[in-house]
Amino acid sequence: MIVWLFPVIFLIHDFEEILTVKGFMSRNKEQIVSLLSPKIGGFVQRQFDLTTVQFSVSVAFVFIFVTSSTYLVTHNNFAEGALRYFFIIVAVFFIHVLTHVGQALIFRAYTPGVITSVIIILPYTAYVLFRLFREHIIDWNFAFANIPFILLALPIILGTHSIARRLVK
Repeated sequence: MIVWLFPVIFLIHDFEEILTVKGFMSRNKEQIVSLLSPKIGGFVQRQFDLTTVQFSVSVAFVFIFVTSSTYLVTHNNFAEGALRYFFIIVAVFFIHVLTHVGQALIFRAYTPGVITSVIIILPYTAYVLFRLFREHIIDWNFAFANIPFILLALPIILGTHSIARRLVK
């Protein structure tokens, strides 16, 4: 049952982002570039230069990944392919917490998503990963073998911003 909390946890977190990211980006454009290198600051600005509707569409695409991985792993009794997919998505969200905490540290202020990252996403993903290891569903060889796929998932998830921008004008 803990597995099925993943889509719920995701939605709670992303509602925080949906409600706050547009205003944050509008208020902090100059600070983003000044705190980061011009290249990275420009990338961040382009990635999040979305309307609330566009950002919501991007969230919907990621929700499909979260929900489908949850469905497949539970309905296939943690079979390897479904488990790999679920593990990758959970691991990406575990790592995603670091981006939120890092942003808040860089800005020395609230950043969109940091609250739910720390109080919901981090404990949930850490607990799921802990249980997967403790129940011997995965081991360190499995985890390390999936690092390339975790790294490949990151640009795919960021790519949902571009897709949403094209779909919603």
